[in-house]
Amino acid sequence: MRARLRRERKTPPVRAALKGKTKAKSAEKSEFIAINGEAHNARGAALLVNTTAQTYVKRQNAHYRREVEAAIALSRRQIRRIEAGQLQSTSTSKDKAAAKGSASTRPRSSPRRSAPRSTSWKPIWRCRRLRRSTRPSQSKSKLLSPHPRSNALFGFAIGLVLAAFAAYALSRLDRRLRSLAAIEEIFQTQVLTALRSVRRPLLHRDGHPVPAYVLREALWRLQTTLQVGSSAVDNGHASVPGVENGRASSPA
Repeated sequence: MRARLRRERKTPPVRAALKGKTKAKSAEKSEFIAINGEAHNARGAALLVNTTAQTYVKRQNAHYRREVEAAIALSRRQIRRIEAGQLQSTSTSKDKAAAKGSASTRPRSSPRRSAPRSTSWKPIWRCRRLRRSTRPSQSKSKLLSPHPRSNALFGFAIGLVLAAFAAYALSRLDRRLRSLAAIEEIFQTQVLTALRSVRRPLLHRDGHPVPAYVLREALWRLQTTLQVGSSAVDNGHASVPGVENGRASSPA
């Protein structure tokens, strides 16, 4: 089958059929053989299955033809043997009759013998010839596997479930502080401000260091909080949480 495909013109279905796989199976006491083919595309699978069926039919027909020819040759040899034996018996009977006629003076009535009938042996054999199945049209061929769309949806669903489990496990095992509320709860104090991590926190303008633009608002808020807290402590009216003796406590 593969030798027959190699002799054909190298088209995409032929290349797919050469790289594919085929499997044939027949049920018990059944006259049909089911052939399954796997290839990269539907045309290659159909070509692979059809070529396998044609090769099998050709081989079986050749086998039955050899059996028929062997049976015919055997029957001819048996016919020749029967004819040779019949000729030999006829010549022997004629020689005996001539010898008896010359020895006797008067003819005697001898019982009539019936000549052996010529028997011919007719061999009987049964020859089955496989008929070529109708080649299915490629437009009606149905792709059994793979199913890219269903496989992609199934893989996407499985990926979502696994990602959810992984995120939950990481969140449970991660002990890092990720919010200001968690920091205040751990250190039992109030956070006055939060500064972003920048590559260059200080810039030089006109020979003076200036904070980066993204840090200005947070620093203004810190300065305002410290000033309000310091004035409240000096006047003795109220105390701002996180401010002790005119100094602000800000955990790193």
